[in-house]
Formats: sequence, C-alpha cells, structure tokens
Amino acid sequence: MLNQDIMRNVADAYVRQGIFAAVEWYVEVDGKPASSGVRVGEGFPKLPDTPIYRIYSMTKPIVAFAALRLIEQGRLRLYDPAEKFLPEFANPRVQNCDGASESSRGPILVEHLLTHRAGLSYGFNMGCHVGSLYARDRLMADTRAPLAEFAAKVASYPLAFHPGSQWRYSLSIDVLAAILEISTGQDLPAILDELVFSPLGMSDTGFSVPSEQSGRILPIYGEPNLDMLNPISPNPPCFDELDMSRAHPWPRDSAAPRGGHGLFSTIPDYANFARSLIDGNAPSGERLISTAMLEFMLANRIPDSQLPLRIGVLEFPGYGWNLLGRIMLDPGKSLSLTAAGEIGWAGAASTFFWVDRSKAMVGLSMTQYLGSAFPLGPDSMAAAYSALDA
Repeated sequence: MLNQDIMRNVADAYVRQGIFAAVEWYVEVDGKPASSGVRVGEGFPKLPDTPIYRIYSMTKPIVAFAALRLIEQGRLRLYDPAEKFLPEFANPRVQNCDGASESSRGPILVEHLLTHRAGLSYGFNMGCHVGSLYARDRLMADTRAPLAEFAAKVASYPLAFHPGSQWRYSLSIDVLAAILEISTGQDLPAILDELVFSPLGMSDTGFSVPSEQSGRILPIYGEPNLDMLNPISPNPPCFDELDMSRAHPWPRDSAAPRGGHGLFSTIPDYANFARSLIDGNAPSGERLISTAMLEFMLANRIPDSQLPLRIGVLEFPGYGWNLLGRIMLDPGKSLSLTAAGEIGWAGAASTFFWVDRSKAMVGLSMTQYLGSAFPLGPDSMAAAYSALDA
C-alpha cells in the first residue's frame, strides 16, 4: 500500500495554490488499487462521476499499441516504407537549417514513425525550421481532412532531418494512423475498437462522446493554440474556459480522427490500457501481445548520440524512447524521482501516465489545462514512488 497522505498532498498543493481547477489521480501496485482521489478548487464545480478527459498525446501510445498488434499479426512490418502506403512520401527532400535541401538518404520506415525519427516535426518545436513552416500554415488546425489526405499534406513539406538520424517529437503517429487505415481497409476508430478498446473494456474512450454523456466532459482551460504549447517556464493560470468548438472541435463529430491526439478517455479506461503493458493481457485474461513482443516493443530504440530527448527547449534527461513511448534508461540522470524501466507518456492538457513493470505499478494523474509547464505528472509519480514504503 501507498502512504495516502503523500499522494493527496500533491493534488492538494496544486489545487490550493490555484494552479489547476481540479486534479484526479489513481495508482495501483501489484494489481491492487493503492491510492486514488479527486481534489477540486474552491469556486469550481464538483466533478461528475468518472470524468471524461481530452487526453491529447496520450492518444499516441494507444495508436502505437494497435500498430504493434498488427505487426505481431504479420499485417504490417517495422521495415515497411511509408511510401508503400502513401506514395506522397516517395523520394522525400530534407531541408537544412540554412534553407538548402537535399535528397533523403533513405525512405521513412514504419519504425521511424513509431520512434519519432522520421524527419517530421510539430509547429510548437521551437527552433525547428520545418516546424516553423507547420506553424506558419497552421497545419494542426486542419481537423477535417481525412487521415490519408492529412498525411499527404504533411508529405508536401520537407523533412527536418534524414530519417533515423535524430529524435524529434512530431506528427509521425498521425502518418502512422493513415498507414493503419490503408493497410487494414478500416477507419482508425474501428481499428482501435477492435484491437484496443473492446478487448480492454475501454467503453468510455473514443474520438467523440455520446451526447447523453457530454456532461461528463470536463471544462478545459489554458492556451487553445496547439502551436503555442512550448512553455519555457510555468505560466500564470488562466481559468477562462476555452471554447473548444472553435479551437479544436470537441466532441469531434465534425473532425476527422488523428493518430497523435484527439481521444477522450477516463482514468479507469486508461488504467486498463496501462495495465496491459505489464503483461500483455486484457482484464479477461486474453493475451493481446506476446511476452516476446512486449519485451521487443518496450526496448529503447534511441542511440546515445541522439539523447537526451528534447521537445523544443524542454529536455528529458535519462529517458529513451521505445515503440510506444518514453522509457527511463538512467535514473541517475533524471530530474524527478522514477525508476529504471518506467514507461509512459503525457498529454498537452496536463494528463500523464506511467507504468513500472517491475513493481506492477500503474499510475495516472489528470486535469484539463492546455499549455501548462507545471509538472503535475512527474510530481505525482515521484510521490507514488516515495509513498511505496513510507
């Protein structure tokens, strides 16, 4: 069991200081709930039962997991070139920082897309010359183009570097999602339902929310422009509720699914997904990923020469990247308490999850604030580790 006070204190501090309107958390160890709760700030409405969150980039590990199930089934391969499915990616050009361009030294592979080494970028990657083109054209604001069309649009831009030569957080999982649709003949929601949501009992997770459940979607605050999500330091909280119908359509009834963001989910649903990364099994006992494939997909893929990982000015010392998300390689370099082998990822609206397979630990912290640099997720994880034997 965890010391409950240590976990509560993190949420209490963030809410009491007026940094977040509300915080929900959940931790389990050895398959048993160890700590959970909700804290709501004064003046904010009580949270509904089982709140629904916009999880943004925590969509990525789910899409990657679906891709890895297809790879294990032999329906997709890590060495498949993107151009096999999306001809627009044939013969890509690499643009250097000085504006000069050259032919790519090789094709973009599915493995490059899963590991963010494809040469793509994001508009919020400060200092990235290609990312600035995305931001200029508001590429992320294109929410209605079907995935294949969106991927083709991404292919019209030059690459920021030769595939495989760097790690850069990017739109690569959106391109991967288009490949999943083309290779299976299904749309992304159907793929995720078949390979992830149905077997894991994730009934509250999807790209839209039924109208009768819309009251469970929490209000969201912060900065609505995703291209601006690269804070250097924590910003003063702004609790003017965002009009997401204009910034990004929520629910996404009028928007096409994306691989890199867009899912709604709950803590119980996402805990089911996170738990499957411990042993590859669904709650029913059905095996979704073999033990060999689980070890294969969670192994670090980033060479030392491409570390530490950076997103703009933000650095993640000690971490590598596997086929699903981050993995802690060297706790001696980490700036927040964790353990070797810890895996997980986060979302732009201050959602966060981690899994420690050696301890059968699953943890999540959730709120809804876009663009905050306050480390609610790492602080929650550090508290959980501290509370293990407190």
